[in-house]
Amino acid sequence: MSMFARPAAPATATSDVTDPESLYALALRTEGPLPLFLDAVVEELFAMASGDDAAAFLRLVGGHMARGMSLEAVETLEALEGLMNAALTARRWGWVRLSEVEAGIRIRHGGLPVRPSSTTGQAMAALLEGLYGHWLEHAGGSADLKARHTGTLGGETVELVYGR
Repeated sequence: MSMFARPAAPATATSDVTDPESLYALALRTEGPLPLFLDAVVEELFAMASGDDAAAFLRLVGGHMARGMSLEAVETLEALEGLMNAALTARRWGWVRLSEVEAGIRIRHGGLPVRPSSTTGQAMAALLEGLYGHWLEHAGGSADLKARHTGTLGGETVELVYGR
């Protein structure tokens, strides 16, 4: 078993659960070493580099992650959300909700594999900008459009908007 592997989640009798938040919560039954590792990496990165440089680096990492989790072409935002949730949940990286808004596409991402703090929150927001920017550009978006962090809901759900 690798250093980052987690035991499989036990089977659940709750087969009627379909929303991504609940499905993800059911999948997480144990906490492995990944959150501690990510916390340490993020803290050291922001200690060694300027905030802007660290954020730019993490956007690149997010894009790299998206390339490693390529998504097939789909016709609807709902179908795209489903593919994103499948990719994220398989890697224990949380869940996403997509919705159309005047400014573009609102992205709400929860269930990240780190403990919330000011530094990890800033880091995960930058990483998610890269991840969703890449995914949405390749789902029919444009290089002119960007995913931008707009806030955090309830301390743990990161909100972004993909648009101009």
